[in-house]
Amino acid sequence: MNPSTAMLQKETPKVLLVGSLAAAREGLYQNAVQEWQGKSSVLETEMLDRLTDTDYQPAADFFDLVYVMAPYEGIPWSALLPTLCGAAARGAQLHATLIDTPSEEALTRLRAEMTIAGFSDVMTKGDHALSAIRPEAPAVSLSNDASVAALPIRKKPGSDSSAQQKKASLWATQPETQIDTDTLLTSSDRMGPKRADCTVDLSQPRSRRKRACKNCTCGLRELEEEEDRNATIVQLMESEMNGSTGGAQQEVTSTVKGPDGVERTVKRVQVDTRGATSSCGSCFLGDAFRCSTCPFLGMPAFEPGQKVEIPVSMDDDVTPLLDSHDGVTAEDEAVLAQDSAFGALQDATHGVDPNSSAFAPPPDRSQLSVPPTSEVPEAGRPLLELLIIMGAMWIGTFLAALDSTIVATILSTVGSEFQVSKTVGWLGTSYLLTQTAFQPLYGRLSDIFGRKAATLFASSVFLIGSLLCGLSRTFVQLCVARAIAGIGGGGLTSMATIVTSDLVSLKARGTWQGLGNLVFAAGAALGGPLGGALADGGIGWRWAFLIQVPLCMLHFGVVSIKVNIPAGPGNMKEKLRRIDVWGALTLVIAVALLLVGLNMGGNELPWGHPLVISSLICSFVLLGAFVYVERHVAREPLMPMSVLFNRTPGFVSLACWFISISQFGILFNVPLYFIAVKGRSAANAGMHLIPNAITASACSLGSGLIMGRTGRYRHIMLLGGAMAVLGPLGMCLWNGRTTSEFVYWLTMPWGGAGFGSTLTITLVALIASVDPKDMAPATGVTYLFRAVGSVLGISLSSTLLQNSLVYYFRKEKVPSEIANGILDNVGMLQQLTGKLHKHAVHAYEKSMHIVFLWILFTGALALLCLVFIEEKPLPGHAPPPSQRRDNTEE
Repeated sequence: MNPSTAMLQKETPKVLLVGSLAAAREGLYQNAVQEWQGKSSVLETEMLDRLTDTDYQPAADFFDLVYVMAPYEGIPWSALLPTLCGAAARGAQLHATLIDTPSEEALTRLRAEMTIAGFSDVMTKGDHALSAIRPEAPAVSLSNDASVAALPIRKKPGSDSSAQQKKASLWATQPETQIDTDTLLTSSDRMGPKRADCTVDLSQPRSRRKRACKNCTCGLRELEEEEDRNATIVQLMESEMNGSTGGAQQEVTSTVKGPDGVERTVKRVQVDTRGATSSCGSCFLGDAFRCSTCPFLGMPAFEPGQKVEIPVSMDDDVTPLLDSHDGVTAEDEAVLAQDSAFGALQDATHGVDPNSSAFAPPPDRSQLSVPPTSEVPEAGRPLLELLIIMGAMWIGTFLAALDSTIVATILSTVGSEFQVSKTVGWLGTSYLLTQTAFQPLYGRLSDIFGRKAATLFASSVFLIGSLLCGLSRTFVQLCVARAIAGIGGGGLTSMATIVTSDLVSLKARGTWQGLGNLVFAAGAALGGPLGGALADGGIGWRWAFLIQVPLCMLHFGVVSIKVNIPAGPGNMKEKLRRIDVWGALTLVIAVALLLVGLNMGGNELPWGHPLVISSLICSFVLLGAFVYVERHVAREPLMPMSVLFNRTPGFVSLACWFISISQFGILFNVPLYFIAVKGRSAANAGMHLIPNAITASACSLGSGLIMGRTGRYRHIMLLGGAMAVLGPLGMCLWNGRTTSEFVYWLTMPWGGAGFGSTLTITLVALIASVDPKDMAPATGVTYLFRAVGSVLGISLSSTLLQNSLVYYFRKEKVPSEIANGILDNVGMLQQLTGKLHKHAVHAYEKSMHIVFLWILFTGALALLCLVFIEEKPLPGHAPPPSQRRDNTEE
């Protein structure tokens, strides 16, 4: 039975519409709100987070229809359904629309939960909906007929007619003897349990004392309710958009009587809320702690828990607001409705009450006008303040990039000093192991301890590691110190991205991320020449690490002073309990073993070596254990599996993985091609990577600018993926004898352009598709896939090259002694002469073409993953045409 049709049989049905963030994103919640507002009904909207995460209870035995729109996964149905049953009147209907596609087993469990909660006639409607009825009040029959006598106790009752008649009269019910069970309850029965003595210090402000328990018997709950009734409600009214830049303009205080008959003080403050999309949970502290899109910018600080009303973000204000402006199109209405519900849901998630309009009526909007959505400007922090904060974070990004390349130029010097030339590669591997393993941990840890604390920890560890590197006396000490620095280095890059996502609106995030990538490219470009100058100039390789210590101190100081992002709630003991210890251990060990196996396999040891095989097997086993811990054990998972296995986050991670394999394959193998096949010097070979680096940085920034201006990113994302395929395709056509130098230089920019633009756009697509609470862990996941992809790009291409060289050297009849020498040192090619040199170079060129085909294949896989990434509308822009068609069909 359609609930809308059934409820309209009443004159004014009372409807409770419970929405979720996922339903708002797909437009289902907005459509339902608009549908019920157009009917003669009493509509009340609630948010799932408010019902499940707080002690709020809706009116009891009141609603004729309870309509829930939520996914099955991630919702505590066992706790939610009794609350909904209590809100429904006797005979009322519950209708649950599941926006995901749960299994039959899940639907069976949900039907059982509904029955246990007190509903009856539970039915499944298709794959996505269930309905149920709250039964009428039970009736108990009492008979006072004196003629009814008790049946005699016998082993075998007699079969005479008199006994049958007595039995029938005993079970007979008379209309006059039926009573309602509610009338049997006395006033003492209706009173709660005996109140215990309150042990909470009531002299403390509410923000610092313990909250009342769910089943409070000490009177603290009544005290909090009394405080709520006496609290001042701040009502933000949108100002007439006459060019004001936001902020408080006018305050009017009045007294309003709510539907419960209680009078409350309402302070109406006129502000400009254009561009408001969310709040960060720290809004009550004041402007210094508010995000760029915070609707409270310009407002004074208010008390935690104080009800703050923003009618412009409420779905029940969207229709009259749109009706007052004739120039708003249907597409703009859809955007405003979606942004309105989305913002209200986010406010509810972060502790701001989005439903306080029940206590204060919305202001008259007949004089307001709304410009088209594409012209609504952003409200944000002052540009100078944002540049200072991001500049502080980018110092860490610059350090991480500088360190990644400065070491490459001092490897030979370090190997000669410690006489470890064959194993000097572990100087880079030890850093990469800990950097990759610890990088995904920073996302969740920054949620627990705060962005500032996580950034300072990363900076401190990196400083200590760099200092120990400069003071090392043995190669083992140096590798251990590099591993310590890697723990901090993993956080320097990821925390800069996370803080950017916190402070910058989604529309401008691509631009700022592109600027961060430019800083990273500058550090990477400077590291190589600086390391070579220090090693060859007589200063010594140790200063390649010691020179980073002052920069670390500068980064630590600037972040301490300028980055004021508050930490999460709770004391240190509570925060430590929230850490997913088992998840962190299994992930770190699994990633470390995976990287050890990938680095040693095909390089230092053959792939069939027991150490390589055991490392990879143990890594996969621990990864399976990590998935189990995250799904079934961890209270706050480091890596939410619901995020990873969703469509867009999953394909974003895979796209970053494949395109990192492709890009690092290019960076590692192109110089080898020019050294071995073309006979160029190492400096000349490295010069051919400059166009790749330049286009990677330029396209990273350019794609962000285009995305911020148009609000679209799918087409430019696919264009970037196509460029990542076009570059390796051109490399596959190289011919050492006929290809001109112009063609070489023309081919190199494409791969970098695709790599830079794809990383920027996929990050925005990821953040647009996940809940705000999962943004930091999801960002850490993508960095993990990038890091593992870079390792695979080098190790797999190196193994493929070595195996191909063995095959083609044998085919070209190159002597085994010379072939082995070339495998160990590619410089031996230039010492050969005549036909032997020609055959060896020909074998090397064919082997490089095999590697280029592998790079082309991984680039094509990255493009394929990009095809399946959904495009979400950015704030201030209309949704993509495909989503508008989907909403129309619904």
